[in-house]
Amino acid sequence: MSKKLSDQQIESLYDFCRKHYVPYYDLQIELVDHLAAGIEERWKQDDSLSFDDALHAKFKLFGIHGFSHIKKEKKRALQRKYRHIQWKLVGEYYTVPKIFMTIAITLLLYTGFRLSNNNNLLAFTLLSVYCMAFLGYYFLHYKKTLKLNLAPGKKFIISDVYRSTISAIGAAAFLPIHLYNIFNGNFTDTNSFIGNNIYLDLILSFLITFYGIILIVMAIYVPKRIKEDFESEFPQFVRS
Repeated sequence: MSKKLSDQQIESLYDFCRKHYVPYYDLQIELVDHLAAGIEERWKQDDSLSFDDALHAKFKLFGIHGFSHIKKEKKRALQRKYRHIQWKLVGEYYTVPKIFMTIAITLLLYTGFRLSNNNNLLAFTLLSVYCMAFLGYYFLHYKKTLKLNLAPGKKFIISDVYRSTISAIGAAAFLPIHLYNIFNGNFTDTNSFIGNNIYLDLILSFLITFYGIILIVMAIYVPKRIKEDFESEFPQFVRS
């Protein structure tokens, strides 16, 4: 019968990962499984090898950079996964049945631009509604239902991806304010281009709707999916 790792040796593998700059528990699990399988495979070939010798022989296969490239690739893989989910959800708003809502919102904005007699007031009203909606989202939705509350003591790559997603939402949230300043002369220019060109109004209405959809998906659906994935895989580390 081939040798098997003891619980103490398994714990030593976790310590080994931490000492080699892998603080993320979700990645530690994968690496420990990989290292354990490699060590036991070596023992099948030569059961006289010590645990430390078998471990270091396996670790050498990771090259001079050790686990660093594994950390980077794991993070990139998670980011690609949730980016794919994000664009798939955005695409749903341009297919039946959600496309009818998208068209309705676009036409509503277009009609508002065409009928408005005070372009700056219209833009300022839209921006005000947007700011109130974002504040409502943060205080009434994100903090109560989307925030990922982790028990102390462990770090996770997936929680880092979650935090970077939330940071991206914060950065994206200020884009409409910057665009308003650019296109409307810092709230003082009454000669706005809005309402003066049919095609520009239509394009602007489409872009505002498209941006709104992206922001909704980024702010609600993607964090919700990451949180669900985390709670499904690591329910013991979620603080209620």
